[in-house]
Amino acid sequence: MSSHGHQEPLRLHFSDEALVLLGSLKVFFLRRSVPAYLVGGFLRDALLRRPTRDIDLAVRGDAISLARELADETGGSLVPLDEAH
Repeated sequence: MSSHGHQEPLRLHFSDEALVLLGSLKVFFLRRSVPAYLVGGFLRDALLRRPTRDIDLAVRGDAISLARELADETGGSLVPLDEAH
């Protein structure tokens, strides 16, 4: 809190590398008209100013198909943790 009793706004801190990656993800999901939301430890670490290489996303629709497309487009790989979900 500030000296006037007002809370300071939350500030997220991202590395240059994370900003580039987030920009790429934004383009990927906008091209598909799919809402995507940052969730989990990535946000926590950004708030705590800790470096992280793990980005968690929540998406609408077929997450596995989107993950396959993203992996193909970026040269990554898909490793499903649970085929049913």
